[in-house]
Amino acid sequence: MIEYVQAGTLVALLVFAIFYEKLSRSKFEELPDKADEITDQISKAAECLDDIADMINEFGVALNNSPVASSPSSPIEMILASFMSKMGQPNEHGTKTHQRTLHEIDPTPTLETED
Repeated sequence: MIEYVQAGTLVALLVFAIFYEKLSRSKFEELPDKADEITDQISKAAECLDDIADMINEFGVALNNSPVASSPSSPIEMILASFMSKMGQPNEHGTKTHQRTLHEIDPTPTLETED
């Protein structure tokens, strides 16, 4: 009886493997077409976000009447810009004077044994 169950399970696995292979093959054939569509949608979204960023920059210039730095194009530029913006500012660490109490160290008594 167990042999019949094993054979049935193997046949079901074989049918599932064939069905899955056909399904994945059709998905792989559709993939290049979908990739082009996704690339186009991402580029359109990037253009829209750039336009929004430009509008925000123009609005900020109109309010502050000061030049607005352009956004960095790479992560390295962003890190360098954050370091360089802090170089002109005074250091904030070490400005507070803090009195601390000193605790004397009591040496531990040595145990002497009597002979």
